[in-house]
Amino acid sequence: MQKMSNGVGRGRGWLNLKIHSHNTKNPGLDSSISPPAVNNSASSFNMQDNRTFSDASNGYDDLISKIRLLNINDDGIKLNQKIKYIIEHWNENCRNELDVEKSFEVIHDACLEDGDLATKLVLLIASRTFLSQEIHQQNIRLMFLRKLQENFEGSVNLKSAHPNLFRNSVQLMGDFFNKARLANGRQFSFMATPLLSYLDMLLETGDPLDLKLFVIQFYLNGNCLKQESPDKVASILSKIRLKICSDKICTKEAKLWLLLAIEVSDNRFSLLPADIQKFYQEQLGDHAMACFQV
Repeated sequence: MQKMSNGVGRGRGWLNLKIHSHNTKNPGLDSSISPPAVNNSASSFNMQDNRTFSDASNGYDDLISKIRLLNINDDGIKLNQKIKYIIEHWNENCRNELDVEKSFEVIHDACLEDGDLATKLVLLIASRTFLSQEIHQQNIRLMFLRKLQENFEGSVNLKSAHPNLFRNSVQLMGDFFNKARLANGRQFSFMATPLLSYLDMLLETGDPLDLKLFVIQFYLNGNCLKQESPDKVASILSKIRLKICSDKICTKEAKLWLLLAIEVSDNRFSLLPADIQKFYQEQLGDHAMACFQV
């Protein structure tokens, strides 16, 4: 994978992290800053090989369980009621700014282990309530964005050491990019470049689990990514075609996901025609194809 802009120090990059965490306005985003280079030698996680994040709940299991109550199918009123309940509990559960930082660290780490929880956290953070929501003077959305940047900066090591955690970190960014908006209604367009890099990393492996996530994120975000970086999306499609033709160790399931990515692009990242949907359901299963029906 080609490295992006060099000279961007650790802790900087596609976020302006000089903005103080208690800024209640939109998190300070500086689109003039280039994305960070992917670093093969240093990960911001500094993880032990066999570390599991579930070992360190630190008393925040109850808060995590309340986040799990969120449902993507909730109507606006019900969702807002649940979000209000989470905020109240978060304020009660944490005594100060440091507690909030610790709690968010635990929540984020749990999301890296659990893709379903990651989906729920994105639903929370992407809500309009969290445009400027603070818990004890800590801007939660800004904390989340910082975590996305840390994950990206450590992505090469994370992918190698903990493939499942890597996939969930990609899901966190991709789902947030799809759902979240700035106060002016615009998308977080500066995330397009790191998200495209993530897609490249997923495509490299040939692992069906990676390719499944690749196609899901391509389906969700392809239109926006194409608007931001049409040449990069075209390059990704070329890589897919070459992989189908020339990768001799690519399994049937992997090739099906690659073919589906081309179908998704040809269909302009919208709902697939019924006959195509049926074909891939028969090949990959109803559960695998469920997200392509919305």
